[in-house]
Amino acid sequence: MKNSIAVAVGGALGAYLRYVTTLWIPHGSFPYHTLFQNIVGSFILGALTAYFSLRTRREWIKVGLGTGVCGGFTTFSTLAFDAVFLKNTEAFLLYISISLGFGLLAVFLGARFVRKFVKERGVRK
Repeated sequence: MKNSIAVAVGGALGAYLRYVTTLWIPHGSFPYHTLFQNIVGSFILGALTAYFSLRTRREWIKVGLGTGVCGGFTTFSTLAFDAVFLKNTEAFLLYISISLGFGLLAVFLGARFVRKFVKERGVRK
């Protein structure tokens, strides 16, 4: 039950943060706001995953932040929607390529950053 509540609260927070960044980042013919949300969310999820793999923490915190906040902040469905309605094939391919490439890179960098930080600080389980 604690995990479910953590995911619900985290999801609400993540969705709110997505909404706020959507208002903050200007809209135009290219969905920069969704690109930003997915890349930043990927970095944070990579960092959280690495952190929780190195440190023992309560499961409800892990799922609240990962599944809840990051799941609510990032959005594959909006990426797909935005991609389908781009005006031309080049913009479509660019958006999908950047989203996938930088999303994967962000997860890798987030995880690497945390592993290096934890190793340097000597943080243990």
